Amino acid sequence: MFRRSANRRPRPLKPPTERDLYIYKLVKIQLREQWEVAYDHQIDRSRVSQIINRVDRWLAAGGDPADATLRDHAARQR
Repeated sequence: MFRRSANRRPRPLKPPTERDLYIYKLVKIQLREQWEVAYDHQIDRSRVSQIINRVDRWLAAGGDPADATLRDHAARQR
């Protein structure tokens, strides 16, 4: 059996890719539909949803995007 250490820390979140940040911007800031973004990027709608959730977690954990629009959006969400 494997034991989980009580002192184990969660892995730090990796920053999202430029593509993921762009997809996040399209959905959250420009208010495009997830299916529409998925179609444009030739990915599944569920993948768009995963990307949105991952970027949301990264921003909530203190991620600092270089893009001023995303920075303003993240500040308003806090």
